Amino acid sequence: MSERVLIEPSGVNTQAMKNFRTPLRYVVIILIIFMLNNTDVLGSSAFSQYMYTWLRKTIPSNTSLMTNINSSANDECLSNSNQTKGNEAEAQSLAAKWNLYFDLAQNLLTLVSMLTFSVLSDHLGRKILLLLPFVGNIFLTLVQGMIIYFELSLAFTFIGQALSGILGSLDTFAVACSVIVADITPPGKQVITSFALLEAVSGISRVIGSFATGYCIEYIGFFYSTVGAMALSICGFILALVGIPETRPKRDLNRAVSDISEAPSGTKQKYSAARFFRSLVEFYIDKKKYPKRKIFWLCLVICILLMMPTQSRWDLTILLQLGFPFCWSPTLIGYYSAAQQLLNFIGFLLLKPMQNCLSSGVIGVCSLISAIVCYVMTGLAWTDAAFFIDCHY
Repeated sequence: MSERVLIEPSGVNTQAMKNFRTPLRYVVIILIIFMLNNTDVLGSSAFSQYMYTWLRKTIPSNTSLMTNINSSANDECLSNSNQTKGNEAEAQSLAAKWNLYFDLAQNLLTLVSMLTFSVLSDHLGRKILLLLPFVGNIFLTLVQGMIIYFELSLAFTFIGQALSGILGSLDTFAVACSVIVADITPPGKQVITSFALLEAVSGISRVIGSFATGYCIEYIGFFYSTVGAMALSICGFILALVGIPETRPKRDLNRAVSDISEAPSGTKQKYSAARFFRSLVEFYIDKKKYPKRKIFWLCLVICILLMMPTQSRWDLTILLQLGFPFCWSPTLIGYYSAAQQLLNFIGFLLLKPMQNCLSSGVIGVCSLISAIVCYVMTGLAWTDAAFFIDCHY
């Protein structure tokens, strides 16, 4: 007799909760979060610094200063000549434009894929949301590695960014972790605490990855750092495939399939593209079926406005730190990133005590204010110490 899937009135999948109570399951999910986060940290940091170095090399007036594409531009920056500063400014401007184009190519496709896969997970399960980001990162790091090794044009990066965006990238992975937590956690403040723990694990992995990234770039170069990022993605994909159970109840999957099928529930299913598209659109606009859509759209707009500077800040900060007058090495950039992630982790630890005296809305507003202060201080930073001070916000 097949095992019966138990569903509590709250919609929590108790069978999935039993599966995740096994200590090994927690170890697997922590390793998966660690691998994807460090793939993102290592791969993006290595390629951003490579791109700046490559652009400085391709500026004709500065070609003689660059002898090895895998070496840091720190020595040339410290020479502080007028020619060097002019080349740095031009390289920073070009790198910022390339980063803008890459972010647009990836994030626009990521937005479409997230809107699709988030709803599709109700029909095909949650596991697909975990696997697709790893596949996207494998393609992205593969393309970046080939660009670095063969010194190809940066335009080829659009191929990797597009594939990563279509498959969801890190944002889809965050959605996957959130819905899995929602599937196995009773509603209430316990859900918020679970999300905070999820972010804490992500923060710890980024602290470790940021320390390691600086040393990797400094001692093994851009290419092998990218290869390491691709290897982490492959390992994470295998772990997610064999180590994480499906948390979406089977009866809910069957009911969801019947909603987008031309055949009645319980009979042979035949998918209808029109019905699937209708179910996809209904989730976002149907007020009768989903009465709290206004709150959802308000949260979505707030999230977009918050993520726009958050996503772009990382690459721009690296460009600023590499140039004059800071002239940071990859190791020092790694220290800065690690300090930033560590302080974010401490903030997550303070979430539970804050919940005892403040509402979730007040906590969210305080977080937004601290982010605004951080961005302003980063823009006004003029010394190394000023950069590290903005980490405290």
